[in-house]
Amino acid sequence: MANAERGEVDLAIGGSTYTLRLSTNAQAEVEAVTGKAFGVTVTETTAGLVASARAVLYGALREHHKGMSLLDAGDLIDQDRHLVGDALGNAIRLAFPELSETAENPQTASSRAGETS
Repeated sequence: MANAERGEVDLAIGGSTYTLRLSTNAQAEVEAVTGKAFGVTVTETTAGLVASARAVLYGALREHHKGMSLLDAGDLIDQDRHLVGDALGNAIRLAFPELSETAENPQTASSRAGETS
């Protein structure tokens, strides 16, 4: 069972349950596969680019399902695009909660824009 505190999301599909997690290693794997910054690939995924979605799903699966390939990730998407998309979206939100907060409250983003570290 997925541990949301660790950023894990369960994907129950095709009679199996897969655990997704976008850890640092998962993000690096996506960058290695795509040759792009992880954030760029996530943006492309949310815009509907299939190759990007497949790469992010592949990365998210790697921690708990080391035998999964890019083709396997694509096959999961083919089983139910909406179900996979929802699970992947949840994994992205858990990995980047600050993005979820910004999306829900645009004023927070604008007030932080002037902050310095």
